[in-house]
Amino acid sequence: MRKRYIASAAAIILVIAIIAAAIYYIPKSVKLTVSGIQYRLGEENKQIVEPIEVNIDGRIGRLWNGDRFFEGDISLPQLQLPIPDSAKLMRISLGEDHSGTMTYHYVEDGSPSLFSLGTVFFSKDFEALTILLLDRDESGGGSWNAQNGAMLSAPAANREQALILSNQLMKQFLQGAEELK
Repeated sequence: MRKRYIASAAAIILVIAIIAAAIYYIPKSVKLTVSGIQYRLGEENKQIVEPIEVNIDGRIGRLWNGDRFFEGDISLPQLQLPIPDSAKLMRISLGEDHSGTMTYHYVEDGSPSLFSLGTVFFSKDFEALTILLLDRDESGGGSWNAQNGAMLSAPAANREQALILSNQLMKQFLQGAEELK
């Protein structure tokens, strides 16, 4: 009788462990279209504000080591990127602060190429995001800074809402530095 009780308890524990692992590791679908704001930081750049639509269609998952990722597409139709329409967003490895680098892969004239758009910060529920948009230099490289860097935040209806969202999502990244303005 005791062996049967132990076997039943072990089977129940195994089923619970399998269900918990499935919940933890099976990717979750993310499909979202939100209106946002593209803007530039700095008091002198307050007038640089443009509405933008953000379409997210992908999935959030975990690797077996627990690292999180986003796989899919983040479409920014109004943002004119210097890449072909065939470019694909590579898997974004997400850090503890739900951020990662947005890099596109494409083949042009028979040669593979990469284009880094910037760093994306997602909210915990993946319903909001902020992107640090790299400014391009003559050689094709990019940079960003907190004084006058280009940003994109959604959902947001104006620059003030976009800044609040950016400061919330980037709190860990800013590490106690002055809030973005």
